[in-house]
Amino acid sequence: MSAPGTPGPWQSHSDEDHLTIIGDIDGPMDDGQYTYATVAAVEPGEEASANVRLITAAPELLEALIDLRTASSTAALWAARNRADRLISKIGIVI
Repeated sequence: MSAPGTPGPWQSHSDEDHLTIIGDIDGPMDDGQYTYATVAAVEPGEEASANVRLITAAPELLEALIDLRTASSTAALWAARNRADRLISKIGIVI
């Protein structure tokens, strides 16, 4: 199932003044360049870094939630749960 919104993966870019979250719109063009949308720009700092990790994981988190809700077997449910656990860890949350 395809999730709505700007497809992932999303990434972040930082400079002296801002952390920018970039969502891929069209994928690579023939010359290797990307068309992208800046999803959010935030001031640098520890809280901003945590927010960036969460926001850049959003497309994958949504897909994991959809997988959890649509799992049709025990094996699919465990695979979706393992994926969700990996994503939760990726954004820096320990459960």
